[in-house]
Amino acid sequence: MFTNPLIVKILDHYKKIWAIDTLKALSAWDLEVYMPENGAYFRGQAMGILGTMQQKLLLDNKFLTLIKKVQNDKLNIYEQAVVRNLNRVIEKNKKIPSKLLEEIEETTNQAQIEWRKARENNDFQQFAPHLKKIVKLLRQKTKLIGYKTHPYNVLLDDYEQGLTVEKLDIFFGEIEEPLKNLLQYVQRSSKHTEHHTLENLKYDKGKMRELNNKVLAYLRADKTRLRIDESTHPFTESISVDDVRITTRYTDTNFQNSLTSTIHEYGHALYELQINKDLTTTPLGGGVSLGVHESQSRFFENMIGRSKGFLNIFLQDIKALSPQIAKYVENEGIDGVYRYFNMVKPGLIRVEADEITYHLHIKLRYQIEKDLIEGNIQVKDLPAIWNETMENLLNIKPKSDTEGVLQDIHWSLGAIGYFPTYSIGTFNSGLIKYELEKSIGMLDNLIVNEQGIEKIQAFLKDKIHKHGSTYTPEQLLVDHFNSKFSTQYLINHLEEKYKKIY
Repeated sequence: MFTNPLIVKILDHYKKIWAIDTLKALSAWDLEVYMPENGAYFRGQAMGILGTMQQKLLLDNKFLTLIKKVQNDKLNIYEQAVVRNLNRVIEKNKKIPSKLLEEIEETTNQAQIEWRKARENNDFQQFAPHLKKIVKLLRQKTKLIGYKTHPYNVLLDDYEQGLTVEKLDIFFGEIEEPLKNLLQYVQRSSKHTEHHTLENLKYDKGKMRELNNKVLAYLRADKTRLRIDESTHPFTESISVDDVRITTRYTDTNFQNSLTSTIHEYGHALYELQINKDLTTTPLGGGVSLGVHESQSRFFENMIGRSKGFLNIFLQDIKALSPQIAKYVENEGIDGVYRYFNMVKPGLIRVEADEITYHLHIKLRYQIEKDLIEGNIQVKDLPAIWNETMENLLNIKPKSDTEGVLQDIHWSLGAIGYFPTYSIGTFNSGLIKYELEKSIGMLDNLIVNEQGIEKIQAFLKDKIHKHGSTYTPEQLLVDHFNSKFSTQYLINHLEEKYKKIY
């Protein structure tokens, strides 16, 4: 894949940067899963130092000279991608002082612990000073990197190359009306209900763990390369192509949240696990963007995990979760379980939202982040702004900070600009389903046997996964799916699906 002698030298130097990335990823996983909370201060210092070491390696003069020199050579597609990806990250790092990088790392490591405490205590003001500092630091970053129209564009580009406020304003304007129309259609249906019996039935956590592991096995998860743990907020961390960690969460009731979280994170994990191993240790060895990454997690969560055929495979395991759940399933069968997993109603929690209202949750966060970075609103006012915006979008209002402004971990991570990629990725999943069904058969037929699951994974590997970051997100869609980004594929899918249910 890499034959140019200068590229070989560049990649040899890059291995040092990759090695630090690997340790940072492992540390990030440990912070959420095992690290005692008082370890955050010194862990943050260590992460800050590692970040500046990476930056120093990235901006090494000999390294920069090699990159500049090789651009005059005739390069293959992989070698061109190495240069393109390195230039992108180098240009940003040239503008950010190492002291700022250290401060961001230290601040976010402590903020994650404080967010957890504030969430447990239902007290946003406990977390507010940390978020205020994060916003201040990210505003500094946007000024240093520079922007033409909006400071938030700098942060959006970190997660989805080329994504801007201008594009997102058009996107949310395009999807809001059809989604609200579909919501109204569902709510007017005689089959619609705001509550489902399974929501409030308690389940046995041990049995739920067994179900999650059985589902992962059915999805062909390789446990020699993947592990699952528990965390406050489910996430995926890729340590290497042979070491990917996912987490899920367990509560007392509403078991679908644990299952859909597990399937969602597995979609992320599979992407990383199916990247061509020859790209490991290079700038191409990870997913190309969060918009593409979320297309994989949302495809697995919604297109597979919420389907009747898939749920039916695990019906006996669902019955085993508790005697009360078993009794319901015996009476209502797979149809009742399917309605539970696809119930549509405005809710307070993003990760529990249905496929129709989900994107209004994302729009709320997008509006707040955009105004926060531009300086139009202040951190101290976020609970009130959150509640008012939620009421305007979904006609419901949080009764606490925990079910409102404190529900997501992202801001404590400094991941402002991430949220819009959930919607972008979900709409990409509509295109992926369309092209998959054209190529290898109807999804409903494929997911009811393990050979079908293997065909799905092989399709995704060939079209998306194996390429890592070889292509830009836009190139990937055009070259492998013959389409630019479009909202119509998912809108069509949602209308067809929910008009059948309701």
